Amino acid sequence: MSFDRPALASLIARSQSTLSTKLGSTAARLDKTPENALTNMSAALADGVWGGLEHAVAQIFPATADEDFLALHAAQRAVPRKEGEDIDAWRYRVTLSFSAAPRGGTEDDFVTWARSVAGVDRAWTAPCWDGLGTVGVLVAPPGDYVRADAVVLLPAVQALLDSKPPTGVVKTAIAPAEFVVPVELALWPNTEAVQTDVTKALKLYLRERKPGEHLLWSHLRRVIASVQSLIDHRVRRPWSDLQVPARALPVLGELVFTSLH
Repeated sequence: MSFDRPALASLIARSQSTLSTKLGSTAARLDKTPENALTNMSAALADGVWGGLEHAVAQIFPATADEDFLALHAAQRAVPRKEGEDIDAWRYRVTLSFSAAPRGGTEDDFVTWARSVAGVDRAWTAPCWDGLGTVGVLVAPPGDYVRADAVVLLPAVQALLDSKPPTGVVKTAIAPAEFVVPVELALWPNTEAVQTDVTKALKLYLRERKPGEHLLWSHLRRVIASVQSLIDHRVRRPWSDLQVPARALPVLGELVFTSLH
């Protein structure tokens, strides 16, 4: 059953209609009458009740809960907040814990466990990393991928994986390799502000890729074209799809801007 909160104007109209029906007059609909004051007051009270219900419903789910109630969901799922972690990242991990409950060593389990380590923002699995009975767990820190920063996380991730089931599987924490993507663009207008917006869009696009996910040239052009401050552009490099190695993450390399007009 859907939860549709009525607008205050609708509550006032309902209150006026109800009182007019009970009294057999139109006094409740007239300005500056006691009846009109009563209907406005009752509507305001009802609006407050609806607001309380709306807030209560939002707290039921971690995706919409306030920070205090999110902490209760997190405690229930044993998902402590990492030091310095923003609420959106924490909320994502809590929500993920409900959809990927531990099952004794599935791929989802490995990702959830790795992401519970301080400093780990993203994680993926590589089944049969080193043959049958092995699994690699690739991890990445927040922001633009830097392999050296990921390497620092490996001991803590490895220690946690070693403590988790299944005992018969060899689990290895891995820092993905870097696949550098140089980009050359002709922009119009070729201003510093536009260059900054394009750079942000490219970095975000690359951060959202999975290890080994190929970069399609058409998608790259679409990302650049989505920059609202940009009127027109040409992609000079790369000039085709890019084949990213299976256990590598793309990172933005040399970025060259020229003027289109």
